[in-house]
Parts: sequence; C-alpha cells; structure tokens
Amino acid sequence: MPNYTFRTYAANGREYYTYGETGSDALPLTKKDLPFSVGLMRMLYLDMHPFLGMPAKFDHAWRNLIHTREEQYADEMRGYLDELAQAHFFFEITRLEWYDRLQLAADIGYADKNGIDILDLLPRERVTHIPSEIFELQRRGLALIEAVMDIDRKDESFQKRLVDYYTRNAKEDLSIFTFRPCPVSYELIDGKEFAEVLYPETVYDLIDYYLRQCVQRELRARECKHCGHWFMITTRSTAEYCDVTLDERGHTCKERGAIKKWTERKSQDDVFKEYRREYKRRFSWIRAGRISEAWFYNWSAEARKQKAKCDSGEITFEEFKEWLGRP
Repeated sequence: MPNYTFRTYAANGREYYTYGETGSDALPLTKKDLPFSVGLMRMLYLDMHPFLGMPAKFDHAWRNLIHTREEQYADEMRGYLDELAQAHFFFEITRLEWYDRLQLAADIGYADKNGIDILDLLPRERVTHIPSEIFELQRRGLALIEAVMDIDRKDESFQKRLVDYYTRNAKEDLSIFTFRPCPVSYELIDGKEFAEVLYPETVYDLIDYYLRQCVQRELRARECKHCGHWFMITTRSTAEYCDVTLDERGHTCKERGAIKKWTERKSQDDVFKEYRREYKRRFSWIRAGRISEAWFYNWSAEARKQKAKCDSGEITFEEFKEWLGRP
C-alpha cells in the first residue's frame, strides 16, 4: 500500500487538493484550493523547456544507482523530482510516488530481493518521458479549447463543435486529446455535499480529469487581453483577464487588469485628479519640513470626506477645488 495520498475534487467554483506522505512520522498533509480550472490552465501553459535536460540527468542518476547502490544517486533523483513539483503542484503525485518507490528500493538495498525486481520497482521511463509527454498534452489540450470552447464564436453549439472536432480529427489520433479512464470515486465532502473525487495515479490523470470537467460543464473560454492565454469563463461572460498567468510579484492578469481599468477611469476623473495633485503637493511639504506628518494625515482624512461630498453632489467641483486650495 502506498505511503502517500493525493486526492482532488471540484465544488462551488473551486478545485481542492489534499496530498502528502502518510504514516506516523509524516508531516501534515498539504491542502490547496484554487478557482476552478486554474490548476489545469497553469499546467497547459507551463514552460517545460527548463526540463528538457532532466530526462538524461535522471537516467544517468538511475543507472548509477542500479550499478553502485549508493544513496547519493537516489538523492539526485529526488532532487529532479523536487524541481518538477516546485514548477507545478500537479507533479506532486510524481514526486510522492517516486519518493515511495525509492524508499522501498532502499529497504531492499537497491537490489532484487524478496521477489521484488528492482527494475520493475524503479521504471525510469515513467519519469524520463514526462517533458515530451507534457509538451504533447499541452498542445492537444489547448487545441481542443480553441476549437470547442471559444466564447466569442457564435456559429455553433458547444456539443456541435465538440462532435465536429473529434469527427474531423478521428483519423489523426496524434492531434486530438484522448480522454482515458480515471480513478474517480463519488464521496460526501465535509458532510455537506457529494462530489466526484479523483485519486490520481499520474500527472496525466490530473490533466485529463480537469479538462474533462471543463468539457462536461460546457465551459467557454477566452484569450486573456493581457497575456494572450486561454482561460475558462466561470463567472461573468464579459471577463477579459485571466487568473492563470502570474507576474514576478505573483499578481494575476485579472488583478493587473483591474488596476489598469481603475487607473484609466481615474485618469478621466477631474475630481480625483484635483485631489491627487493637491495630495502629492502637500505630501512633499513633509520632506521640506513645512508640515508635520500628523498635520498631513489629518488634512488627507478631511480631504477624502470633501471628495466624497463632491462625488455625491453635496458640493460642486468648484467648491471642492476652493477647499483644496486653502492653506
């Protein structure tokens, strides 16, 4: 029985994950939740180029481990697995499985023992094939989304597009995303509701499960106005920015888009511009020693009140400007 667990399900517009090692000495399980489809879309857009050299390195460490039975090579293999898991948490299932396999291998001295074939226990191709297989699934998954889910196309129904897509590409099996059987259960969640729960065996199960969920729910998708990536429309059909792409500060396009819209709106707001101009002018007085910080913050609190009055029509724009100009 594996000494780890990984389960996931979708409910109430979010996706939930619980994973980690099990046993008396194990750390608490990791729990994660995200807006629905974000985990999938981040995987479909994950840059796999940094991992192109990983298969050869993993294979080299595996061969050294088999030949020398020295623990240092098992640690090298764990290092590559850690890098994958850090790139995207879907790879936690791969890391957990192989940590478990390597521990079992260590228990038998990295040699055939107790009826266990070490080569069967450590099938390296299940890791070395990952970058190329993920590249292919990314290509097929995104092609399916573009062909079937584009919300801005009004020509056909969702089911018609889906049927046409698979019918048209039936003879080109390498070009379509092929759904496979998944290890899914149906369980009571937190004593409140039932949901399909996936117990993935591989990272491919996670991609398959969540893309299938999107298709079953007939979700629509749109290209983000900021990054150009496809994202699922799960709330407003007018959404223009995604939760998928993160910048160097961890901000999503949706967050950056909201700031951009706010800035554009305020740039056309005469009341706000007057308030902001006077705010900056008086703030500079603090450095010049003309006013104290306490005086400035008392003034800014009153200025916000006066601005609110102007926005609501209690005072005119000219009256607000006159108030701002007072010493």
